[in-house]
Amino acid sequence: MIEQIDAIENERVDDIPLLLAVIKQMGIIDIFNEQFRQHRNWEGLAVGYIIAVWLAYILSEGDHRKSYLQEWVAEREHTLLYSLDIDEINELDFTDDRLAIILNKFSDDETWQKSECEVNKRIMRVYDLNLEIARIDTTTASSYGQVTEGGLLQFGHSKDRRPDLGQVKIASVTLDPLGIPLVTITVSGEQADDVLYIPAIEETRKSLGGKKGLLYVGDAKMGAFAIRSDLASHEEHYLMPLSEVQVNADMMAKYLDAFDVRPEGERVLEEVLVTDEKGNKSLIAKGFTVTEKHSDSCHENGTERVCEWVERRFIVQSPEYARKQKMQLEKRIKKAEAALQKLVRRRRGYTYPETVAELEASVSTVLAAHDCETYLEVEVTEETVCKQVQAYKQR
Repeated sequence: MIEQIDAIENERVDDIPLLLAVIKQMGIIDIFNEQFRQHRNWEGLAVGYIIAVWLAYILSEGDHRKSYLQEWVAEREHTLLYSLDIDEINELDFTDDRLAIILNKFSDDETWQKSECEVNKRIMRVYDLNLEIARIDTTTASSYGQVTEGGLLQFGHSKDRRPDLGQVKIASVTLDPLGIPLVTITVSGEQADDVLYIPAIEETRKSLGGKKGLLYVGDAKMGAFAIRSDLASHEEHYLMPLSEVQVNADMMAKYLDAFDVRPEGERVLEEVLVTDEKGNKSLIAKGFTVTEKHSDSCHENGTERVCEWVERRFIVQSPEYARKQKMQLEKRIKKAEAALQKLVRRRRGYTYPETVAELEASVSTVLAAHDCETYLEVEVTEETVCKQVQAYKQR
């Protein structure tokens, strides 16, 4: 006799087993169980497993809202049981209040930093990653939440072009070439970017167990002398564009003049070529290098010492960028010349300068408006012409 089957349950597996397998391999469950000790009255699933399921939900559904997780778990209990290799899972372990308790644990900076360091060490060991290049960048995240005094949401310079919204500022360090996040620092949105670099670098050192020789790549804001000095004092390397604050126009002119007087055999520009899919090579940059010696007072283990290092600077020209700049300059010059011609071309209904001083002032205004003071030289001369006219009675 065939037994009657009362019900058949179907569950969508999707990418959940894969996500949970990677999360387990990274040691997320064990690390957070160790760092976030449960209260003695805590019942049900351990914190590490809840975090693992929550991460899988966020990655699978692209949704971080707490209120939907409980229903999602109820529809996938068997998949989660087999993927986590546990005996029991209950949707009530994923209620809003339990998730809020876990989020509150995450808000403790010291505990979070310890957990982040442990996760990073586990990732490096499991995947045998090449620890050579780290990238640092900062960004902002706007929110419709309420801005309060002393809160995380604050008004500041908005990269989203929404100065009316409160924002948080985030500094992140990622490992090349996979873009694996190492450190994330979140602060209130009114703070400046450059003050976040050294704290982010210090947290990276802790995560990597004090490894030296890492190359940090960042934007011009990382070019502050204090940041470069800190990296050099820890025997680390850096790569970033220097702004006009560090290398002004006079210093750049000095570099170019020094290159021009080099012996002919040394006056050679190094070329940077790229190869496309068809094997064709194209020039994207050319330039030369100079060196600058620096020294600064550094503090290490409570003692002060003088750090000295040699900085190599790349003076680089992009041919494509130079071509576009040349085209823009030529357009500006043509527009400026046309505007200058209009100053002395007589047309009905227009007013014109009547004196040399007025004309010179108008010329200066035109050159400044088109940013051509350096490229156009205008000389104003006055010429008197006598013209005989017909005399009329009483005129």
